[in-house]
Amino acid sequence: MKNVKCKIALFVASIAISISFTLAPPDCGGVERWKVKVLSDNAAKNVRYKNPKKSTIKKLIALKTPDVTGETPRLKLEKQACRITCTIDEVKKEDDKDYHLIIRDGNSVMIAEIVDPNCPEAQKSKHINAFKIAREAFDKYRKNGEYKKHRWRIVGVPYVDIKHGTPPEGCPENRIELHPVLKIEPID
Repeated sequence: MKNVKCKIALFVASIAISISFTLAPPDCGGVERWKVKVLSDNAAKNVRYKNPKKSTIKKLIALKTPDVTGETPRLKLEKQACRITCTIDEVKKEDDKDYHLIIRDGNSVMIAEIVDPNCPEAQKSKHINAFKIAREAFDKYRKNGEYKKHRWRIVGVPYVDIKHGTPPEGCPENRIELHPVLKIEPID
């Protein structure tokens, strides 16, 4: 009888562990300046979100940017949301589950990232609903390369990435990205 009770207890415990792993939020895997990337850092409240500044990829990749480390707090140029128009050359789902968009306007190329709204750190952001809406809006066009057939309007917050040994595809010399994307919509 003791043996049966022990087996039942082990069975119940294994189910409980299994359920907790299934229901636990995913680990995002993001490391460098992650709170800055998902607007959960203390300085995110100082970002000017209303009336995003109209810009271009060409202007953004021409900005002078400092070298940053994983501990660098939000920079001045990361405190103004901006709005650009572009095409999207490619989309990759990164290890951190963000959508890595390689965006283009003429010969100017850079990266924009749509945050995974299931990321625990992103869920701490006051902008979690914007992340969800942007992700859902883009998902309608992601399959079968449908996104390549459109020009896009993207609203996001500039972000300076750390130097990588091999820069990510689409990364300009100044390492600027739009991370996070707050709004994305096709304009044609």
